[in-house]
Amino acid sequence: MKRILAAVVLSMMAWPFPALATGLVLRYEVKTEASGPCGQMTSYTETTMVSKGHMLRVDTRMPAIPDMFPTVPTVIYDSGEVTMTTVDHLSKTYRIISKEELETSADFFRSVAKTMGAPHDGRPKLEPTGATLWIGEYETAEYRAITPTGKIHLWIADSPELQEAKKALTPVSSMGFSFLGGGYFPDPASFVGFPAGFPIRTAIETLIGGVNFVMTMELVSLEAQEINETEFSPPKGYTEGPRPGWLPNGER
Repeated sequence: MKRILAAVVLSMMAWPFPALATGLVLRYEVKTEASGPCGQMTSYTETTMVSKGHMLRVDTRMPAIPDMFPTVPTVIYDSGEVTMTTVDHLSKTYRIISKEELETSADFFRSVAKTMGAPHDGRPKLEPTGATLWIGEYETAEYRAITPTGKIHLWIADSPELQEAKKALTPVSSMGFSFLGGGYFPDPASFVGFPAGFPIRTAIETLIGGVNFVMTMELVSLEAQEINETEFSPPKGYTEGPRPGWLPNGER
C-alpha cells in the first residue's frame, strides 16, 4: 500500500501543474474628475497589479459598470525582454509590442515633452511641500512637480514592504511606459529629486481643451502571494490582433 501511495505522489509531482512563485499583488482605487464649461463628471475604477520577477500584469475594472470590464484591455509588461502585451477581452485578441516599437513611441513622447517646454530635459523637478498625511496605515509626505501638461502630486511613504514594491515596479516604469499602467508608480528617473519611498497616492492634474482633469490613484492593499505563471500570458484561445492605434502606423 505504501508503495502504491508513493507512486501516486510521485506521479502527481511529475504532472505538469502551472508553476507558482511568490510575487506581489497591489490594488488601487482610482478617481477621475473632469470639470469644464459643460459641467462636472466623476468616475471610479479599480486596478489590480500582479508583479513577479520581471513581469507585471495590470487589470482594470469599473465597479459601477461591471459589464464593461471586458472592454478594458489587460496590459502585461516584460521588463526582461522589454515588451508589452495588450490583451483585449472583448475581441479575445492580444498584441505583443516589441522593444523597437516601444522605443520609437517613447522617443515620440519625449520630443513632445520638449516641444511643450518640459524643464530638465523633459524631467520635472519633484519638490517637498512640507505637508504630511496619514493614508491608511502609512504616514506620507507630499511632493509636487510642474509638468508640461499640468501638475503631479505624490504622497510618499517608506517601509520594507514598500521598498519591495518599488524594487518590483521600477524596471517596468523605467521602460518609459508607466503611464500605460495608469501612472501608479512613476519612473523615479523621470523626475529630478525623486525621494527614496513609494507613492501611496498620486494625483495628476491636466488641462485639455478647456476641461480640467484630476486623476487620483491610491494604493489600498499590498500583499505577497503565490503567483501562477499563466497570469502573464494571454488566455488560451485568444488570437493575435491589430497594432494599437497609439503606435506609429497603428490601426485606429
